[in-house]
Amino acid sequence: MPTLVLLQEGTAVPYELDGDVTVLGRAPECQIQLDSNMVSRRHAQVVREGNSFFLEDLGSGNGTFLNGKRLAERTQLQPNDRLKLGPILLRFESGAPSRKRLPRLDETLNVQITADETVTIMESSESTGGFGVLEVQPEAKLRAVIEITRSLAGTVDLQAIVPLILDTLFSIFPQADRGCILLKDLETGQMVPVA
Repeated sequence: MPTLVLLQEGTAVPYELDGDVTVLGRAPECQIQLDSNMVSRRHAQVVREGNSFFLEDLGSGNGTFLNGKRLAERTQLQPNDRLKLGPILLRFESGAPSRKRLPRLDETLNVQITADETVTIMESSESTGGFGVLEVQPEAKLRAVIEITRSLAGTVDLQAIVPLILDTLFSIFPQADRGCILLKDLETGQMVPVA
Protein backbone atom coordinates (compact mmCIF):
# COMPACT_ATOMS: atom_id res chain seq x y z
CA MET A 1 0.00 0.00 0.00
CA PRO A 2 1.44 3.42 -0.94
CA THR A 3 2.23 5.55 2.11
CA LEU A 4 3.46 8.93 3.22
CA VAL A 5 5.98 8.54 6.03
CA LEU A 6 6.16 11.43 8.49
CA LEU A 7 9.79 11.93 9.55
CA GLN A 8 9.44 13.35 13.03
CA GLU A 9 12.22 13.73 15.62
CA GLY A 10 14.07 10.57 14.57
CA THR A 11 10.94 8.46 14.10
CA ALA A 12 9.04 7.45 10.96
CA VAL A 13 5.23 7.44 11.18
CA PRO A 14 3.51 5.86 8.12
CA TYR A 15 0.15 7.05 6.75
CA GLU A 16 -1.45 4.79 4.15
CA LEU A 17 -2.82 6.54 1.07
CA ASP A 18 -6.00 4.47 0.86
CA GLY A 19 -8.37 7.16 -0.45
CA ASP A 20 -8.58 8.92 -3.81
CA VAL A 21 -7.69 12.25 -2.14
CA THR A 22 -5.54 12.66 0.98
CA VAL A 23 -5.44 16.20 2.38
CA LEU A 24 -2.52 17.31 4.57
CA GLY A 25 -2.80 20.27 6.92
CA ARG A 26 -3.56 21.58 10.42
CA ALA A 27 -7.36 21.25 10.19
CA PRO A 28 -8.90 18.37 12.16
CA GLU A 29 -10.76 17.15 9.07
CA CYS A 30 -7.50 16.53 7.15
CA GLN A 31 -6.64 12.88 6.57
CA ILE A 32 -3.06 13.65 7.67
CA GLN A 33 -3.13 16.28 10.40
CA LEU A 34 0.16 18.14 10.90
CA ASP A 35 0.95 20.03 14.08
CA SER A 36 2.80 23.19 13.07
CA ASN A 37 1.74 26.82 12.85
CA MET A 38 3.78 27.04 9.61
CA VAL A 39 1.42 24.56 7.94
CA SER A 40 -1.84 25.88 6.47
CA ARG A 41 -5.18 24.44 7.59
CA ARG A 42 -5.51 22.74 4.18
CA HIS A 43 -1.91 22.84 2.95
CA ALA A 44 -1.57 20.22 0.20
CA GLN A 45 -3.18 17.05 -1.11
CA VAL A 46 -2.17 13.76 -2.70
CA VAL A 47 -4.54 12.59 -5.44
CA ARG A 48 -4.67 9.00 -6.69
CA GLU A 49 -5.36 8.42 -10.37
CA GLY A 50 -5.17 4.71 -11.19
CA ASN A 51 -1.82 3.52 -9.86
CA SER A 52 -0.27 7.01 -9.90
CA PHE A 53 -0.18 9.59 -7.10
CA PHE A 54 0.04 13.35 -7.64
CA LEU A 55 0.97 16.12 -5.17
CA GLU A 56 -0.83 19.48 -5.29
CA ASP A 57 -0.37 22.60 -3.19
CA LEU A 58 -3.71 24.02 -1.99
CA GLY A 59 -2.63 27.68 -1.93
CA SER A 60 -0.66 27.33 1.28
CA GLY A 61 1.05 30.36 2.80
CA ASN A 62 4.52 28.81 3.05
CA GLY A 63 4.37 26.60 -0.03
CA THR A 64 4.87 22.89 -0.59
CA PHE A 65 8.32 21.60 -1.50
CA LEU A 66 9.09 18.39 -3.39
CA ASN A 67 12.70 17.20 -3.26
CA GLY A 68 13.85 20.68 -2.22
CA LYS A 69 12.01 22.60 -4.96
CA ARG A 70 8.87 24.65 -4.43
CA LEU A 71 5.89 22.99 -6.07
CA ALA A 72 4.49 25.21 -8.84
CA GLU A 73 2.03 22.74 -10.35
CA ARG A 74 0.51 19.32 -9.79
CA THR A 75 3.37 16.80 -9.89
CA GLN A 76 3.47 13.00 -10.00
CA LEU A 77 5.13 11.41 -6.98
CA GLN A 78 7.98 8.93 -7.41
CA PRO A 79 9.21 6.41 -4.80
CA ASN A 80 11.32 8.04 -2.06
CA ASP A 81 10.28 11.58 -3.01
CA ARG A 82 10.72 14.02 -0.09
CA LEU A 83 7.91 16.44 0.75
CA LYS A 84 8.32 19.49 2.98
CA LEU A 85 5.36 21.45 4.33
CA GLY A 86 6.68 24.20 6.61
CA PRO A 87 9.08 22.37 8.93
CA ILE A 88 7.33 19.01 8.39
CA LEU A 89 9.17 16.38 6.33
CA LEU A 90 7.51 13.37 4.69
CA ARG A 91 8.68 10.63 2.33
CA PHE A 92 6.51 8.98 -0.34
CA GLU A 93 6.73 5.19 -0.53
CA SER A 94 4.96 3.48 -3.42
CA GLY A 95 4.52 0.15 -1.66
CA ALA A 96 6.06 -1.63 -4.65
CA PRO A 97 9.32 -3.47 -4.10
CA SER A 98 12.28 -1.25 -4.88
CA ARG A 99 14.11 -2.02 -8.10
CA LYS A 100 17.14 -0.13 -6.93
CA ARG A 101 19.77 -2.49 -5.56
CA LEU A 102 22.37 -1.35 -3.07
CA PRO A 103 25.93 -2.29 -4.05
CA ARG A 104 27.67 -5.17 -2.32
CA LEU A 105 30.78 -4.31 -0.34
CA ASP A 106 32.99 -6.10 -2.86
CA GLU A 107 31.55 -4.17 -5.85
CA THR A 108 33.18 -1.15 -7.43
CA LEU A 109 30.99 1.92 -7.88
CA ASN A 110 31.32 4.08 -10.97
CA VAL A 111 32.01 7.41 -9.26
CA GLN A 112 34.03 10.03 -11.08
CA ILE A 113 36.25 12.36 -9.05
CA THR A 114 38.11 15.21 -10.69
CA ALA A 115 41.73 15.96 -9.98
CA ASP A 116 40.85 18.76 -7.56
CA GLU A 117 38.30 16.50 -5.77
CA THR A 118 35.97 19.38 -4.87
CA VAL A 119 32.67 18.87 -3.11
CA THR A 120 29.33 20.33 -4.13
CA ILE A 121 26.61 20.79 -1.52
CA MET A 122 23.32 19.80 -3.16
CA GLU A 123 21.02 20.69 -0.27
CA SER A 124 21.34 21.99 3.25
CA SER A 125 19.21 21.58 6.34
CA GLU A 126 17.91 24.60 8.20
CA SER A 127 18.95 24.72 11.85
CA THR A 128 15.81 26.41 13.12
CA GLY A 129 14.47 23.39 14.99
CA GLY A 130 11.34 21.39 14.28
CA PHE A 131 10.63 18.06 12.68
CA GLY A 132 13.25 16.09 10.82
CA VAL A 133 16.05 18.62 11.22
CA LEU A 134 19.52 17.12 11.44
CA GLU A 135 20.72 19.10 14.44
CA VAL A 136 23.68 17.82 16.43
CA GLN A 137 25.06 19.57 19.47
CA PRO A 138 28.75 20.56 19.31
CA GLU A 139 29.57 18.34 22.29
CA ALA A 140 28.09 15.32 20.43
CA LYS A 141 30.26 16.13 17.40
CA LEU A 142 33.34 16.36 19.61
CA ARG A 143 32.40 13.09 21.33
CA ALA A 144 32.14 11.41 17.90
CA VAL A 145 35.55 12.72 16.82
CA ILE A 146 37.08 11.43 20.07
CA GLU A 147 35.45 8.00 19.61
CA ILE A 148 36.64 7.77 16.01
CA THR A 149 40.15 8.82 17.10
CA ARG A 150 40.15 6.12 19.81
CA SER A 151 39.07 3.56 17.22
CA LEU A 152 41.88 4.61 14.88
CA ALA A 153 44.49 4.59 17.65
CA GLY A 154 43.74 1.02 18.69
CA THR A 155 44.25 -0.77 15.38
CA VAL A 156 45.59 -0.47 11.86
CA ASP A 157 43.18 -3.02 10.39
CA LEU A 158 40.96 -1.06 7.99
CA GLN A 159 38.21 -3.70 8.00
CA ALA A 160 37.94 -3.32 11.79
CA ILE A 161 38.01 0.49 11.82
CA VAL A 162 35.38 1.45 9.25
CA PRO A 163 32.38 -0.25 10.95
CA LEU A 164 33.33 1.52 14.20
CA ILE A 165 33.37 4.88 12.39
CA LEU A 166 29.91 4.23 10.93
CA ASP A 167 28.51 3.11 14.30
CA THR A 168 29.82 6.28 15.94
CA LEU A 169 28.29 8.48 13.23
CA PHE A 170 24.93 6.69 13.48
CA SER A 171 24.90 7.29 17.23
CA ILE A 172 25.08 11.08 16.75
CA PHE A 173 22.85 11.16 13.64
CA PRO A 174 19.89 8.95 14.70
CA GLN A 175 17.85 10.28 11.75
CA ALA A 176 20.20 8.55 9.28
CA ASP A 177 18.95 5.23 7.96
CA ARG A 178 21.93 4.45 5.70
CA GLY A 179 25.62 5.12 5.57
CA CYS A 180 28.59 4.12 3.46
CA ILE A 181 32.33 4.66 3.54
CA LEU A 182 34.05 4.76 0.15
CA LEU A 183 37.78 4.65 -0.47
CA LYS A 184 39.51 5.58 -3.71
CA ASP A 185 41.34 2.71 -5.40
CA LEU A 186 44.77 4.16 -6.23
CA GLU A 187 45.23 1.93 -9.29
CA THR A 188 41.85 2.47 -10.98
CA GLY A 189 40.85 5.82 -9.45
CA GLN A 190 37.36 4.41 -8.72
CA MET A 191 35.54 4.67 -5.41
CA VAL A 192 35.12 1.32 -3.67
CA PRO A 193 32.70 0.77 -0.74
CA VAL A 194 34.45 -0.64 2.32
CA ALA A 195 31.59 -0.39 4.84
